[in-house]
Amino acid sequence: MSKENNSNIAEVLSGIAAIITAICGIYIALKDNSAPPTPTSIATPGQASAPTPIPKTIPLGWIRIGAVDNTLGIAPTGETLIATSQPVTIAPVKVPKINSSVVVITGVNLRSDYPKPPGYDLHEKISVLTPNQKLVILEVQAFVDSDSPTYTTVWAKVGAP
Repeated sequence: MSKENNSNIAEVLSGIAAIITAICGIYIALKDNSAPPTPTSIATPGQASAPTPIPKTIPLGWIRIGAVDNTLGIAPTGETLIATSQPVTIAPVKVPKINSSVVVITGVNLRSDYPKPPGYDLHEKISVLTPNQKLVILEVQAFVDSDSPTYTTVWAKVGAP
């Protein structure tokens, strides 16, 4: 092979190595970054560039929000919540969407987790939420509790807005 061909091959290999290094660096940065990056505002002339904070929802725990009138163990978004031996605890009184805002309408125990089979035992009580507290829904879980098999019980992981 000529020196010119060797030089071209070396340049191509060097370029490929640089691309692979960049891709690996991006992958590691994205993988290791558990929180999304905070966007910054674009500075305009005469304006200081300052980060624009993204409001974050602080997870608090789990609350029982009510029940739905089915025995399927599912709670479709928008379905009306009903009171059983326990009251409906949020307004609006519908199964909420994730990231939607709700208001506590009756005192409710905030727990570290929702009840799980086989015993559906209640987890540690963290505190009691009071009426008019605003919350954000982070997750919804529904199940048929063997103690109340005629309804599907609905719990929500909530956070502070």
